[in-house]
Amino acid sequence: MENQYGICRVAVAPLRADASDKAEIVSQLLFGDHVEIIQKDERWWLIQNGYDGYEGWMDFRQLAPISQSQFAEMHDCKLLAPLSFNNVLTAADGSAYHLSPASNLPFLKDGYCYAGEEKFKLNFEVHDNSAVNFKDQVTDTAKFFQNIPYLWGGGIYLV
Repeated sequence: MENQYGICRVAVAPLRADASDKAEIVSQLLFGDHVEIIQKDERWWLIQNGYDGYEGWMDFRQLAPISQSQFAEMHDCKLLAPLSFNNVLTAADGSAYHLSPASNLPFLKDGYCYAGEEKFKLNFEVHDNSAVNFKDQVTDTAKFFQNIPYLWGGGIYLV
């Protein structure tokens, strides 16, 4: 199989140990996470997360196709959903997507981001990770996540 790439087009997508809804969740993808597609088995695709290298099976409908150059461009994505519980994207059909803090905002332009060919309107202010001094924000970030349970393999917020 030639190299194929995708981007997560849903707010949160489970990565499973095997190609089954009953299989253990080994990690998660957040909206905008970029992946390399390793294997296809009907509706289940084995992927490798471009950010952290985790591998797992996911339902192919949770991905949108992207090119190899777009995959490479996503390695340096610095535009993220902010520390807020009100990070809402609106799809062209009016569907609302509630994003977790630190979700990537791929290919952002003029208030819209794109997952493959799908266009999403941002209804919040973007967090520019390249403009942040970690020392200045570590306390506020830690307090935001206080009392939130840890999920093994879940996405994390990096400032």
